[in-house]
Amino acid sequence: MRTVARELVGAGLSLLCGLLTGCVSVVDRDATKTEASGSIRAAAITASNSHTCALLRDGEAVCWGGNGRDGQHAPPAGPFTQISFDGEHGCGLKADGSLACWGDDENGKLDAPAGALFSQIDAGPYHKCGLDLAGAVTCWGQVSTANQDDYPTASGFTALAVGQTVSCVLDAGGAPTCWGQTPRDPVVTPTGETFSALAAGSYHVCGLRSDGSATCWGNDAHGQLGAPATPFTALAAGYGFSCGLLASGDVECWGERPSAKGTEQIWVPMAPFTGGSFVSIGAGDFHACGIDAAGKVTCWGDNFYGQLNVP
Repeated sequence: MRTVARELVGAGLSLLCGLLTGCVSVVDRDATKTEASGSIRAAAITASNSHTCALLRDGEAVCWGGNGRDGQHAPPAGPFTQISFDGEHGCGLKADGSLACWGDDENGKLDAPAGALFSQIDAGPYHKCGLDLAGAVTCWGQVSTANQDDYPTASGFTALAVGQTVSCVLDAGGAPTCWGQTPRDPVVTPTGETFSALAAGSYHVCGLRSDGSATCWGNDAHGQLGAPATPFTALAAGYGFSCGLLASGDVECWGERPSAKGTEQIWVPMAPFTGGSFVSIGAGDFHACGIDAAGKVTCWGDNFYGQLNVP
């Protein structure tokens, strides 16, 4: 998720870009913008710390934000049934279970097992995982980071959520199995719980119960585990925050995101969103997006890399 780089730059980015090869200045981007909508019509959203990608209603993918130097803004042709993007890389899942990936291939993040077919995929910043057609987990990329290669070997899993150092799956009954670290201690899988859906942030995971209530586990450095006692229809998780979609289409968030205060970076509460009439949500490290019933995309939060600039 390039989080360390995000925290080191700030006001000195223009100078750094004059010194570093391949660095693109963001001085032409409105880093103070906190909300934006666009004209595309989307079915799903996936995001990283610096990019946002949308799965359009025709199955094609479009991405924005960041600098696109490794082809992040040029996803391959679909149609796709699902896309997942994190860090500087993404993959699209086709109807036949095959993948088409794009972006930065450092440490083999784009190198899915040859001939493998998947029912679901999810990306972390340094690796990807997928559920094959039998519901077994396969991961590739820098999987040695934080024991991300310690994934379960069983099959029959039905849902997958991949973070930076924490990942989980659900079995057919909704029981979770997790692996990784948060970020220093091994993640503890919730016991006696069943979920209908999962959302993974960098170092934490949230689960949605069948009654709409949510619980989160893992790292709580920014209050991202503090799910309110409110029924939700969907969840999304970022670096230091989590969000839940209400039946009204509004979004409630808890935890924090970074913001600029002069030359300093401070942490501020991740804002909720009202009046969006959203039917689905997604989150990057420091921003979130919602899609309404017409497919309109609205994003809010940090815009340091132009990740709110919906086309």
